[in-house]
Amino acid sequence: MQNQTITLGEFIEAFYTELVNEYGDEGLAEVIATTLVNEMILSGLQPESAIAAA
Repeated sequence: MQNQTITLGEFIEAFYTELVNEYGDEGLAEVIATTLVNEMILSGLQPESAIAAA
């Protein structure tokens, strides 16, 4: 198994791209991505740690 490092920026970009594909609206995807990342941060989840563990 190969361990690959993903930055927070890469995670957000991939997440945003998937949301654009799903909803077909860049503005909506931006709001959803921002909200979900903020919720992860506010809940104490460290996105960098969660990405590294994946």
